[in-house]
Amino acid sequence: DQDDIVMIGLLEEVLEIFLHFRRNLEDNLGVKINMQKSSLLVLDARARQYPSDSLHDCLGLPEDLRQLKIIQDGAVFAGVPIGHESYVDAELTKIVQNFADKAKKVTKVQNGVLFLQMVRYCLNAQLMHLLRTVDPCVMIRHARAFDQNILDLVSDYFDLGISTCLNIDLSRDLSDKQKAVVVAHHQLRLPV
Repeated sequence: DQDDIVMIGLLEEVLEIFLHFRRNLEDNLGVKINMQKSSLLVLDARARQYPSDSLHDCLGLPEDLRQLKIIQDGAVFAGVPIGHESYVDAELTKIVQNFADKAKKVTKVQNGVLFLQMVRYCLNAQLMHLLRTVDPCVMIRHARAFDQNILDLVSDYFDLGISTCLNIDLSRDLSDKQKAVVVAHHQLRLPV
């Protein structure tokens, strides 16, 4: 059941492909695209200084495509925000905050080992996709906030009172709480 389609390319080429695609859907399957729910992402509209009230005219859109909503700041594709840096930054802030809210549900797990495995293999993996696809200069602040959320989650779960800065002398005998802190840092791949 596919209801989202993304076409990326030069406007002239994408419009031609879209019109052909729409015609085929209507002629062969009797399916009509709801133009009210469709949009056109034009990231260079600011650079070209198109007047926003006549953007449809400036782009040379055919009459039947003039009801398309035009997006100029950015959009999220496959979970990755793309567009102007301010848009990407705002979306990443939302993603990290939503993650922090969802991650709190993991604290309901009663088994500490299972909790750490869920943090390591499930929660940490949620950021990997963004780390591979978003500009590191934009992503670094959000990655640090994500790491702090993970550390706070583990610290709260085990009632450890730890932070990203670990001041434990590993050459001495460690208390059980200090051992737990070191293990948590190791499990989360944080520096000890």
